Amino acid sequence: MRTAIRFLYATAIALFLSLAIGFGTLTFYPGPDRPEYPIAIERKAPPAPNATPDPQETETLRKFDEDNRQFEKDQKVHHRNVLLLVTGLSAAALMVGVVASGALDVLRAGVMLGALFSVLWALMYGANSAGKGAIFIAALVVLVLLAALSTDRVRGWLGRTLRLGAGEDLLR
Repeated sequence: MRTAIRFLYATAIALFLSLAIGFGTLTFYPGPDRPEYPIAIERKAPPAPNATPDPQETETLRKFDEDNRQFEKDQKVHHRNVLLLVTGLSAAALMVGVVASGALDVLRAGVMLGALFSVLWALMYGANSAGKGAIFIAALVVLVLLAALSTDRVRGWLGRTLRLGAGEDLLR
C-alpha cells in the first residue's frame, strides 16, 4: 500500500508540475491576438450579380486578410518559442530531479516525470506550428540530457556543483 501511495503522489507531482510549467509559460508569454473579422461588412443576403463592390469593404477585407496572415506567422513563432522555453525549463527540472538528495525520493521522481510530461506537452502544443526543426531540437535536447544524466560522473558533478547533498542515487 505504501508503494502505491508513493507512486500516486509522484504521479500527482508530475502532472501538476507539467501543468504549472505549460500554463505558466502561456500566462507569462501570451500568444498574439487573433484579428477580429470586420462585422460591419457582413451581409445577410448575397450581393446582386451586377453590383459593383464597395471600395471601402474591399479595402477592409484586404486589411483583415493581411492582418490574419501576420497573425499566423506570429503564432508559428510563438509556438516555436514556447516549445523551446518549456524544453529548457523541463531540462533544468530533470537535472534537479536526478541529482537531488535521496531523502526526497517521491518528490524527485515526480519532478523528473513532470519535466518529461512538460516536454511532451510542449511538443504537442507546438506540433503544427513550430516546425520539424524545432521539434527535433527539443526532442534531441531531452534525449542527450537523459543520456548524459545516466552517467555517474555527470550526476556526481551536478550534485557537487548544485550542492544538493549526498544521498542515494535514484538511477542505481
